[in-house]
Amino acid sequence: MSRKTHGMFYHPLYRVWNQMKQRCLNPKVWSYYLYGGRGIAVCNEWLDFEPFCKWAMDNGYEENLTIDRKNSNGNYEPSNCKWSTKIEQANNRRTSRYITFNGKTMTVADWGRELKIDQVVLHKRLWRGWSIERTLNTPLLVNKNGN
Repeated sequence: MSRKTHGMFYHPLYRVWNQMKQRCLNPKVWSYYLYGGRGIAVCNEWLDFEPFCKWAMDNGYEENLTIDRKNSNGNYEPSNCKWSTKIEQANNRRTSRYITFNGKTMTVADWGRELKIDQVVLHKRLWRGWSIERTLNTPLLVNKNGN
């Protein structure tokens, strides 16, 4: 008896689906503790590739995007997932720190990109107790060589 297949084993979307399942279902995967180990699951519908593939294609899948959970503590399911850029996804992490300055709220990483200051510098300033205003308004020091 022949088994019907989707023919997409080598498609990048298949890898996205497989990795999603692995991090939620396989305790041997290094990132399991961040997903399945925290109770993050894949909905029953998406345990099969075809329904996941249909949802992906109907919801803006492109190879340069990643699957992102709207609620980072929620499951992988149609109502909680979307396709995002790597920057958008990085801003949706549990550990992202948002700060508001002059009526604008962004992550520290976004402030760093906007001000052209490494986010590590901004995080260190905040960790040292600097005010948000001082953190964002203090330019980087320039050494004697102009670098």
